[in-house]
Amino acid sequence: MAASCWNGQLTFDHCCVAWQVSERGVGNSQCWRNNFTYDRCCLPRLGSPRELFACRDAAPEWGAFRRLLMLGQPVSGLAVIALKRDWKECIVGALSAAITVAQEAAASGQEHLAKLAFAKADWVLRAVMRSSISLEEVIGSWPLASLFLLPAGKHPRLGFDEVAFKRWESKLVEWRKDDPGYHLIHFVAETVPDLHNSKRIPLDRVFRAVLLAGQQIAKETSEEGKFFAKMAAVAAMWSAAYSLRGWYVPTWVWQEGGRQPESGPAAEAAALLQAGYDLLRVAILKNDPDEYDDESTTLRAFINLPSPLVQILQGMEFAAVVEVDASLLICFPPVLTTGVGRVFGEKLCPLDGKSLRAVPMSLHVFPYWDSVSNSARVDRQPVCTVKEFRTLAAGIAELAQDAWEPKRPLTIWEIGANLGDCTLATAAVMRALPTPRRVVGVLFEPLAEAAAAAKRSVMANGLEHQLQVWELALGDEQMPPRTIRVPDTYSAEATFVSSDMQKHWDGDVTDVQSAATTTVDKLVMDDRVFQEFVGQSNAASVDVLKIHVQGYELKVLRGARRALAAGVFCLVLLPIGKLHAALPASAPSRTLGRDLRALLANYTGVLIRSNGGTQTVEVEGASGQSVQEEVDVFWQGRRSKKGLLRWTTLVAWRQTHGCHTSPAVRAAEWLWGADASPMAR
Repeated sequence: MAASCWNGQLTFDHCCVAWQVSERGVGNSQCWRNNFTYDRCCLPRLGSPRELFACRDAAPEWGAFRRLLMLGQPVSGLAVIALKRDWKECIVGALSAAITVAQEAAASGQEHLAKLAFAKADWVLRAVMRSSISLEEVIGSWPLASLFLLPAGKHPRLGFDEVAFKRWESKLVEWRKDDPGYHLIHFVAETVPDLHNSKRIPLDRVFRAVLLAGQQIAKETSEEGKFFAKMAAVAAMWSAAYSLRGWYVPTWVWQEGGRQPESGPAAEAAALLQAGYDLLRVAILKNDPDEYDDESTTLRAFINLPSPLVQILQGMEFAAVVEVDASLLICFPPVLTTGVGRVFGEKLCPLDGKSLRAVPMSLHVFPYWDSVSNSARVDRQPVCTVKEFRTLAAGIAELAQDAWEPKRPLTIWEIGANLGDCTLATAAVMRALPTPRRVVGVLFEPLAEAAAAAKRSVMANGLEHQLQVWELALGDEQMPPRTIRVPDTYSAEATFVSSDMQKHWDGDVTDVQSAATTTVDKLVMDDRVFQEFVGQSNAASVDVLKIHVQGYELKVLRGARRALAAGVFCLVLLPIGKLHAALPASAPSRTLGRDLRALLANYTGVLIRSNGGTQTVEVEGASGQSVQEEVDVFWQGRRSKKGLLRWTTLVAWRQTHGCHTSPAVRAAEWLWGADASPMAR
């Protein structure tokens, strides 16, 4: 589409969107003169969505509604608010809001409201489908397919639609074994479980289905038979796009150094998606009345499409590669507005909350519903949930300007890295500073799929000579592969710990994997392993040991006892809110505090609240209890759901064994030194 087509009066939504049936295929006739034509100006876009669909600059209600919707959080109130706005300012957002309100109203017995919302959703959907709008723009901006599959109040997940699938089974009666259509049924039957289990759909099966669909369309005499054969062809094309986008695009992107060029699997997937969509909308827009018809609606036809068409679209809403702004690791609001953030915020981040210059980074995530992956897709920033690590990284970045030896790299070991957001973003930010600094690190992650995604991210961002990813779990002893439980929708909370931890998961265990375990001491004392890291980093110690392993942190520290005593790690950072999950139920109240003090005896430490407030480790609390006793009390309250753990993170550092020059130690002293105290009594 030529940029010269549009000015202040003439816009894509005014000229190209077919708001009325008469505008289908021709647009608004008042827009076309001279060489300005519908065919030249109204081409569908196969890349990133236009503002009319993404709604980034629209009223804030749209952005808030979209974010909660994509994160699977309650949205009914925001949906009603959004629905009251002019729906032409965010057309797919209005469609999403109308569907949400219709679902919620129907579930609560408000039939009149449900009917009104359904009618509006149908009207907007018809305007979208009759216009020159690519399906890429629709599903690339809002989780529309997920809404079609979403029971009221539930998380959208790839699932098996038994009712829709039975429509296919009914065709088996008519399609005999010598019909191509009979084999199409088996293609659908094989595809649905693959979608349900987030597996790649083999392309040889897909191409065979396309061939069979063409043969069945030519052979069929009934309209219904032709419709089902066409839908099978659409399912095959979309299945190929689903596999390309979820499994081939990530590999292509890291091979291309993080770029997503116009050619390659991404473009092929977009073309296949659009080809299927063109076939689909011709089939279901046959009845497109000017007025709403409750008996024959486009929305009803779309919702009732034969399985697995909508499920495939839902799968493609989960992009496997996300372009994020790594600078948001350190330029997040609490850093800009509170505490030490006021000191360095002016240099690194302007006060409007945006980075002085964006630091683009390709982040490889899971191509399905997962909370961390969804957060990256929605917010376009690293999902580094330990705020204290982000604050530490911001402090180190500030020191890089004038108080950090240029030749000294920042070294990080991250245990429980998941997708590697924290260390990856730190490396990207330090590399992009006015005075660039180098980060060298190792990311330890026991889940095979997460480790593979982190490796692709490392390669895609040109960090393969700085960061290593090891598919490995760390604990207090070396053990063969054993069970690790992965919670539904939130793989970042996968843990060896069972009973206590599962009570706090939002969902059930949907996957059980195995992971081998070793200890930090074993790695450090293995000369070959540690010397390889030392040679790469040119440092005799590790600046930061970050541990986030869902209640297993104490076992990791116990397995690092010798390395900690020897001063291998200059700074240790770990959340402590779930530490008790790994302790026996009969463990005495003081076990946690005693073990932390013994393991970190030569360190200075500080406890940091979730609100950013700090507390020394040794002082008496208001109740007369020591801090570790308060931790015990609050944890017990959390388990009984009567209280909330307020001490969230422990940061401990040391000045000896060469750590006095560590940029992490210097930053910690600057950030929290005034409230720190020796860990040992």
